[in-house]
Amino acid sequence: MSKITKKNEAFEKLTKAQKRVQIAKDVIKSLNNGKLLASQGVYVTRNRPTKTLGHDLFDDKVTCGLDTVLEKIPKCKVCALGGLFVEAVKHHNDITTDEITPNPWQNELHNYLNKFFSIEQLHMIEDAFEGHYYSTYYLNHKALVFCNNLKKPRDRMLKIMENIVENKGTFRP
Repeated sequence: MSKITKKNEAFEKLTKAQKRVQIAKDVIKSLNNGKLLASQGVYVTRNRPTKTLGHDLFDDKVTCGLDTVLEKIPKCKVCALGGLFVEAVKHHNDITTDEITPNPWQNELHNYLNKFFSIEQLHMIEDAFEGHYYSTYYLNHKALVFCNNLKKPRDRMLKIMENIVENKGTFRP
């Protein structure tokens, strides 16, 4: 049994809240080792100009697990939700390259993350990271101002992920 398979099996045994904590910890680790680069205004892109996952990774038209593709990318620019998505796929890959549309990522990303986080949590995380209301349906002023004093996207993302870990899997601005 491979190391990745064992890791994924251990992940599947966790509760939903424990999975959220693990995903947030993995985002922190990937931010610290430079694999993820926090960037506002994007979901997930390669660290190259104008190259999104849907546009430059699937040129060979081979359908494979998205985790396989993500492993080959040295660095990704991500927003808070994009970081959660990338790390969640590493543990719970049940999405393939042919399920990803080039643009927008929003539907695939939200549907996937909703396996772990509520829609309300996803909106609050997005609001806190981006610094503006993502949706008018879930207005949470505390989320909006949570990172106001932090100008760097990396600092904003770290603060959000640390909050998720500290609050046992729930973002509490």
